[in-house]
Amino acid sequence: MKKNYYLINFILILCLSLFLIASHTSYAALNFKDTTSLTEKGAESSGVARAGDPTALAASIISALLSLVGVVFFILFLYGSIMWMTAAGNDEKVGSAKKIIVSSVIGLAIVSLAYVISFFVIQALEKNAL
Repeated sequence: MKKNYYLINFILILCLSLFLIASHTSYAALNFKDTTSLTEKGAESSGVARAGDPTALAASIISALLSLVGVVFFILFLYGSIMWMTAAGNDEKVGSAKKIIVSSVIGLAIVSLAYVISFFVIQALEKNAL
């Protein structure tokens, strides 16, 4: 049980570290001399077309949440795979690992479909709004 706890903590710390490194490099690339347009540059780089546009705000929130849920399912898939590899022939552990892997693949498929559907719906809304 302790091995699983340490593995999950390691994966979470690794993901957080990668997120912080990526966010630091994107902020370092901005020009901080022009502070008046800093918000506009951030909005443009994140894909938000206009500040205050509710469609763009909803699109950003939905995209971020679906991405986060997709990462969680991917981590579950990795956890199930590692659990299967370390089962050492124990049928009970292999069965549990299979359930985790199947559930995470189904979750990834559902999240991917939700992302695609929301992308097309938001594109249609943006075309009608213009």
